[in-house]
Amino acid sequence: MGRGRWALVGSVRNLRGSSPQEAIQQSLAGVGARLRNLRREQGHALEEVADLVGMSLSTLSRLESGKRKPSLELLLLFGEHLRAATR
Repeated sequence: MGRGRWALVGSVRNLRGSSPQEAIQQSLAGVGARLRNLRREQGHALEEVADLVGMSLSTLSRLESGKRKPSLELLLLFGEHLRAATR
């Protein structure tokens, strides 16, 4: 597939049998781990990515650990800055 910003969210279509809200919540549940993996694969430090997207280090850490769910705006920023590949 082409490259884009949606790899961080994953495929909602693969969550058959779920309501739209459940599908969204299930997709968002894994965003932090995917974000961390992508950041590490590209060799970026946590501080570097926090600076790139204009957020505090603690907020990014909470996103990566799953303690905070990202907004659509944050997902778009990460996709833009990390050039996330689609699945």
